[in-house]
This record gives sequence, C-alpha cells and structure tokens, in this order.
Amino acid sequence: WANPFGSWYLNNILSLELMRVQWKSKTDPTQTIAQSTNQTRLSNKHRSLEEKIAIYRKFRLERNAGTTLDEDDDIAIKKLIQQRWASLQFGDRSKGHPCTYADYIL
Repeated sequence: WANPFGSWYLNNILSLELMRVQWKSKTDPTQTIAQSTNQTRLSNKHRSLEEKIAIYRKFRLERNAGTTLDEDDDIAIKKLIQQRWASLQFGDRSKGHPCTYADYIL
C-alpha cells in the first residue's frame, strides 16, 4: 500500500532542502531580500531536477571543502530522511490529536 503522508513529507523535505540551497547559492549580499527572493522564485520555475541536484551537490562540496566525502549523495540523503522520520511527531488520540502513525500506514 502506498503511504500518501510519507510521500508528501518526503517531497516537502527535499523541496525545502533544495530551496535552501538555491537561496544560499543565489543570494548576493548587495541585493535586498525582496530582489533576491523574486529572482529565486523566477529561477525555480525554470530549473530542471538535474539542475537542482547539481546545485545541491555543489553546495555539499563547498560545505565540506576541508574534508573528504566518503559517502555518496544518495546515502547522505537517505540518512537525512531517516533522521527526520525518527524525530517526526504524530498525533495521539488520548491527547486529542486526530491520528497516530498506525493510521497512516494501515
């Protein structure tokens, strides 16, 4: 069975990470926030998935410039997703929240 919440959550994680990387790679300190935000929004519409992945990889290499990368991008992304899933909080019916993890996977 498909898990619609899981795919939604994964899509949002990856979208936010790529937007954060794009923001850091596109922001010029001499521009105002409004100008750089507008340019980022315009450029996001025209980027392909391969370009977004290339931006993410470039950001990772710049961030880890002094160290060697001993793991592949796929492994790093899987670890990030596992960490976020481990910290994800679901509702508890006894506390008045509408759902639990079992509601999503059954």
